[in-house]
Amino acid sequence: MSRRARVAGGMVGSLFLRSIERSERIYAAMLARGYDGEARALRAPSLHRRDLLTAVPFALVMVAVQVVARGGWR
Repeated sequence: MSRRARVAGGMVGSLFLRSIERSERIYAAMLARGYDGEARALRAPSLHRRDLLTAVPFALVMVAVQVVARGGWR
């Protein structure tokens, strides 16, 4: 069991180091293309009626799921 844990730990460590190195390369590429940390959009985001008509029923379903999961409707 100790050997498996050591191998798994080595794999996780290797994956972690590779992901850090990859993120540094991606960040360097973004800087080379003019990234300065500011998010930009072509137009300001706005809330439309269809967004509310989508969000409200979804929120009601999520509330109903929570109530049923907690045993509220018996």
